[in-house]
Amino acid sequence: MILPEFKRTYTGLSISKESVSAARIEKDKKGFKVTYLCKVPMPEETIRLSYKTKNIINQDIFKKTVKSLVSGINKKQLYIGLSLPNEIIKLSIQKYAELPGTSSEINNLIAWRLEKSIHISAKNTSISHSLINTDKNGEKSLLSIVGIQDVIREFEMNLLELGIHAKCILPSGLNQLNFFINRLPTTGTIAFIGLFEYFFTFFVFEDSRLTFYHGTKKGFSDLNFFQNVDMIISHYLRATPDKEIEQLFIGAQVGFHRELKEVFNNISNIDVHIMDENKIIGTCNKLDKLASKHDLSYYVPAIGAAFSIV
Repeated sequence: MILPEFKRTYTGLSISKESVSAARIEKDKKGFKVTYLCKVPMPEETIRLSYKTKNIINQDIFKKTVKSLVSGINKKQLYIGLSLPNEIIKLSIQKYAELPGTSSEINNLIAWRLEKSIHISAKNTSISHSLINTDKNGEKSLLSIVGIQDVIREFEMNLLELGIHAKCILPSGLNQLNFFINRLPTTGTIAFIGLFEYFFTFFVFEDSRLTFYHGTKKGFSDLNFFQNVDMIISHYLRATPDKEIEQLFIGAQVGFHRELKEVFNNISNIDVHIMDENKIIGTCNKLDKLASKHDLSYYVPAIGAAFSIV
């Protein structure tokens, strides 16, 4: 008896101020392929990005826009991975000599530290964390992901009204990194830049261990962006003078890849690589034309969000 090939399908949704995009990936014994891509512009004055206050200005238009996006997916109840704008969720690496025993107690500890440093009430924060390293002295490093409950819940509730359930919520920069992570070298000191329209992320890994993160808003000037990157690299080198960055990898949602590599090679002696998302994940035949028409790099946060629930 020949059994049908078993496949699983996962959906990712990425929301920004300018648009909302969706991607579906299918997993079979050969790996992953994209089976659905769609992007819809977000009407002006629908979303106003803010870390501390609600973002959705016009909920009716927001829901109408998202509904038009997912209309090609025939599901009454849709379970997704969700990418939200980098500007509304904070990432940080925190170090602790000791940690309490439970996850909720660790989250309370992170919230307490944030309350002291940036004056946000611990009661109104939504926190998740992951242990990324324990050094030889037993000091533990955590990657913390922090948002304001009211801000995150506003997106969740509007999506729920459309039958869309967010199983995992991450900032777009982290979903972008997760998309590329398996193509980064596992040894040496490696940096990764995630470039968005108005934001960029900067991660450093030492032998696959995340040791440094910085995210900042990107100005309208390209020169300003390259100056900011140069300052962040300088800051990292001052903090860790014995750890020079050997290779720099760039995942760019915007910008021209060739020009990016040329400029980075001119301002730094670091070996620069521009990541090519087309070489990482295949598209099924019916999407070949779509993928060539629309830059696949734009959909990386949505695809990464789908990966987050695999």
